[in-house]
Amino acid sequence: AIGILLFGSLVISQCDNLIRFILQKKMANTHPLITIFGVVIGIPLFGVMGIIFGPLIVSLFLLFLEMFRKEYLVETHETETATET
Repeated sequence: AIGILLFGSLVISQCDNLIRFILQKKMANTHPLITIFGVVIGIPLFGVMGIIFGPLIVSLFLLFLEMFRKEYLVETHETETATET
């Protein structure tokens, strides 16, 4: 039983950590530092659930920030240059 516990806590958890970074980079184009930053912030805010919710919240915030920039800031800049000519 102790061997299974050690195997699960060491090997499987390390594989999970490695696979999570790889999948987030490929699927969501999220830099691994964003994930680490999200975990570091998420743990004090949400406790153990912050390991999951921290990176998600940081990724969503960056996604919304990018959407806002593309939708409003770039559009405003294009409108200003069109009215100047």
